[in-house]
Amino acid sequence: PKASPGQSIIGERIFRLLSILATWKSAAGGITFELNAYSPSDSEHCFKHYWQLSDAVDPAKSTQAGNNEKVLPPLHDPEHGWNGGYQITKPTRSAVEEIFQTIDLGSRIDFPQVDVVTCFIIRRQLRRSLRPSDIQRILFSFPQLERMVYEPWKAWSWYWGLQQELQFTRLLQHGLPNTFRRLSVFQDFNEDIAAVADPEWKYGSVYELSRGVGLEYCIDRVLRLFDLNLEEISISFMVNAEDFFLESVPSRHWGPMPTGPWERLQSLSLTSKLLQPTTSRIDIDALLCRAGVYALRMPKLRTLKRCDDYLAWDMAIKVQPSSDRGVAIRGVDTALDGSPDREEAAD
Repeated sequence: PKASPGQSIIGERIFRLLSILATWKSAAGGITFELNAYSPSDSEHCFKHYWQLSDAVDPAKSTQAGNNEKVLPPLHDPEHGWNGGYQITKPTRSAVEEIFQTIDLGSRIDFPQVDVVTCFIIRRQLRRSLRPSDIQRILFSFPQLERMVYEPWKAWSWYWGLQQELQFTRLLQHGLPNTFRRLSVFQDFNEDIAAVADPEWKYGSVYELSRGVGLEYCIDRVLRLFDLNLEEISISFMVNAEDFFLESVPSRHWGPMPTGPWERLQSLSLTSKLLQPTTSRIDIDALLCRAGVYALRMPKLRTLKRCDDYLAWDMAIKVQPSSDRGVAIRGVDTALDGSPDREEAAD
């Protein structure tokens, strides 16, 4: 959707806030700058559960924040598709475009420099999207930034989603200071909303469409991430374990595959389509073996975590490099209730 002309006021508010923070003296550990914006009227129409409570809470059993947890009446508004606490009618396309519209930060080129900010957060609750170029403008204001948490919503069109991801990975190359060490990216998605915003999305799963751009693109994203020389990387859906631990690499990439920047990496968390109970044990074992080979390039790595694309279960892996340059990987699959599912070991 196009940017709303009236939303340039948000850019002015960010400029004003950063101008105030620019006068603050640096403190031990710095401060976190979290960006969020929404309209109070959002919860008055089709998206009643978005701002009243966490998305993960059942609106039919919603409670009021506080020690007493007072139970609120079920959401009921048939005109906007709600009946007895449940959304029985999908929102219109115009309603979806309104709540996920692009934020326009206005015509200002440079925001003030803020030395006190060490962590920048954009959570998925900010459904209004920010252009990667505008995010980069904000990042330029944080010369002491050490960590970023970015939770964008996946674009409804696979083409624009591809463009968004390309711009973001390029942003990482040119928008981050030398102090940056930790990156967390979670790409959220809602099938019901996608069906309204882009009726053609159902003709190919979002996963397959996003993966259909080819191995060359996946490798490019991995190279850009590792060029950052980070200590901690957590990526969900935008890059998967199969992209990192490749079974085969095109010949033109044999030389450029990074080695040096991996020496700083201590924690790596990824999603994987293979890690599901229905997947062949052979395929999962092969992925674990490749992970062990790649772990040899990461001498400081201590935690490697992977979960399936549907977040039904995950695998926490403890990586233990040995003195003879070998590596031991111990993995425990964990169900939603936290109970062990199976244990795997590869040397």
